[in-house]
Amino acid sequence: MKKSHPHLRYSEEFKRTVVEEIETGIMSVSEARRYYGIEGTMTVYRWIATYGMNDIKGRKVIVMSKKEETELITLRRQLAEASKALEDAECRAIAWESMVEAIEKDLGIPVKKSLRA
Repeated sequence: MKKSHPHLRYSEEFKRTVVEEIETGIMSVSEARRYYGIEGTMTVYRWIATYGMNDIKGRKVIVMSKKEETELITLRRQLAEASKALEDAECRAIAWESMVEAIEKDLGIPVKKSLRA
């Protein structure tokens, strides 16, 4: 009678870790299989095809100089800061609108300017 092995499922994070170790040269495919106890011969190769950086099929590769990379990082940081500032301004506008409405309602004082031409 043939002894059956349990069907193992590996997490995506684990697969990515193994592929990264292979691609950075820490270990070879066979060493990774032995070290982690991965049974299938093609399993790791499928992971490399799916998660590997060296397999660029269907992926966009962007090559940029250090100056361009620094500029991109700076622009992303500025965008994040501008988005945060906009969010803060929108919150302040809502708060002011609420305060004006409360003053007009509770005190009966017209605060909003009329739009007469």
